[in-house]
Amino acid sequence: MIDTSIELIEEIGMDKFSMPKVARALGVQTSSLYHYFADRNALMTEVARKDHAGGTDAADASRRRLGGMVR
Repeated sequence: MIDTSIELIEEIGMDKFSMPKVARALGVQTSSLYHYFADRNALMTEVARKDHAGGTDAADASRRRLGGMVR
């Protein structure tokens, strides 16, 4: 789910990113995503954490993808 989210953000940008689009990309119902993440912001937090764990370059990439929301 996180990797798919990262791919979608890179592909369509943060402004068009949504839980329904993640669900569609995964081939599941949107409601099933909410079993893992309370909302879009919770999912974005995990996306940022995964990238940050990858190092500075990945953290910089997260900042670009998230439109500066992550510091």
